Amino acid sequence: MEGVADMLIRPEWFLSLRCPCCQERMLYRAISRFELDKGKTLNIRCSCGAEPLSVRMKGRYLYATSFCPCCEEDHSYIFRVQGMLAEPPFIMGCENMDIRLAYIGEREGVREAMDEESALILDYADELHDYFVKPAIIGRSLLRLNKLLAARACLCAYCGREDMDILILSDRLTLTCPHCGRSACLYASRPADLHLLNRISRISLQEGGMRIRY
Repeated sequence: MEGVADMLIRPEWFLSLRCPCCQERMLYRAISRFELDKGKTLNIRCSCGAEPLSVRMKGRYLYATSFCPCCEEDHSYIFRVQGMLAEPPFIMGCENMDIRLAYIGEREGVREAMDEESALILDYADELHDYFVKPAIIGRSLLRLNKLLAARACLCAYCGREDMDILILSDRLTLTCPHCGRSACLYASRPADLHLLNRISRISLQEGGMRIRY
């Protein structure tokens, strides 16, 4: 009953994936059941311009298609709508290469799955210095942003949407609204940068930057 009540109050699912086309952005999307009304197909578009994933709902099932960078083709999935908010997130993966492409379900469950992905940077920090100035700080910054996104504490003030793309660079994370293109960056190369991010309780993208609340 708890999952049903949540569906009635907030009829949406949370989706997260790394864009398989640019391989540089983490995509976070809130998908409303109303957006999928009457069999409409929703294409998930990355800020890089690619549309790596699409979803549609028909009857009691959710149909998804995700591009796989290893097979260089789309993989298709079918999920039963009932229980999607009461169970661990559904995983869209590639059986051929045993990799995970995307997660969809309840926000907290998706956050926990994405935390495992982000934690890989910490596990391999010593091997990633060619890519990041401070791999451990990048990894912990992603963990903090995962938490803010799951808590609905990161949004675009112009669009009023909580969807966000996170571009992972060597010394910073750039947040971009996929709907209007507004963006702002969070530096992540010094302990002081991580300390500041851990103090932030809310981020709002605005014209020319962002507003933060502690």
